[in-house]
Amino acid sequence: MPLWAIIELSRLANINLHKVERNILAYRSGICGGLISNPKLPILANPELDSIVIHLIADGYVNDKIMTPSYCQKKENDRSLFIKKLHNVFGDFNGSLSEGKVFRFPKAITKIISNYYNIKSFMSKTAIVPEKISNNTKTSKLACIIAFILDEGNIRDVICVFSVNKRLISQIRLLFMGCGYRCNPLRYGSKRYWFSMKNSSIKRFHKDYKKLQNIYPTCSLGTKYIKLYTLSSKVRK
Repeated sequence: MPLWAIIELSRLANINLHKVERNILAYRSGICGGLISNPKLPILANPELDSIVIHLIADGYVNDKIMTPSYCQKKENDRSLFIKKLHNVFGDFNGSLSEGKVFRFPKAITKIISNYYNIKSFMSKTAIVPEKISNNTKTSKLACIIAFILDEGNIRDVICVFSVNKRLISQIRLLFMGCGYRCNPLRYGSKRYWFSMKNSSIKRFHKDYKKLQNIYPTCSLGTKYIKLYTLSSKVRK
């Protein structure tokens, strides 16, 4: 049944949509879209959902007019974090994996995300951080920072993040600073923009990271965490 019909029938029958929502067994986008069963309704706007947006901007591909959305991550452990987030937020669905790294999932998920966050583009050169994330709590911003580091970051002697999109990386830098982490100026090289977190903020970031992990285990650096632990353990002048 089309969503508009459910809304109109509930209005005519004077039935609260929240009551209708509790009885929805499954939903999808279009006639042939992938099915989301045992849906988590209402969908909670939490740090997991916010971080999914950043994953899709960083290593995702979303073009609802052409094909099923996907997320590209060759490391299985890191890829599973993204998949678990989708299930935690939306419910059960069947996804598919190709080339050992590209995970495809129902289009309904990105339709909902695009509408809620008012996202015009997920493409790397044109995407921006949604206002709902920029104006959100530190917990939400931290979850998004972690997602971006996992997909577009590097942890060695410092934590660096990269993007070909100057506006996007500038907004990501503001997320860092909004959480109280000091950052070096934005730089350009090798056809991309980047910045690093000042080492004086590493220990604070690690402490905040561990607190977030206790609440949202999926908001993780995955295979990159050991590098953060090593970096934060170094004695610095």
